[in-house]
Amino acid sequence: MIVLSGTAILLVERGRAPAIGLWSLPGGKIEDGETAPDAALREVAEETGLSAMIISRLTEHIFQISEAGRAQTIRIEVFYGTTDNKSDGSRPIPVPGDDASRAQWVEIADLENFDLTEGAHQLILAAAALFAENRQRTE
Repeated sequence: MIVLSGTAILLVERGRAPAIGLWSLPGGKIEDGETAPDAALREVAEETGLSAMIISRLTEHIFQISEAGRAQTIRIEVFYGTTDNKSDGSRPIPVPGDDASRAQWVEIADLENFDLTEGAHQLILAAAALFAENRQRTE
């Protein structure tokens, strides 16, 4: 899930395969009886310790990975949203958990400095544009 706060995005560094060591969006598999939006919110909480609110579904992202010599097609429902800032306006501090080795807020302008998973940069930019547009309409 793409979690935005102002001009920053919440990223996690993958601590396990697939994509170990790469920075990505919090996310994972849907559990039995769970909807895709519920899974997205649960994964944000498990991987960052933060609660999020979904604004909308962004897209479906399909890509291939190869781990241990085995190719696999991954299909991800991508949602974007936000999290509540603290009463002083600052962002809540993420705490890595589950399969994330690190979690942090990253300014979108600084994404070039991070080794991101396939497609993450484009998805983040698309969500950030919609997020900014939505904020302008509500101000």
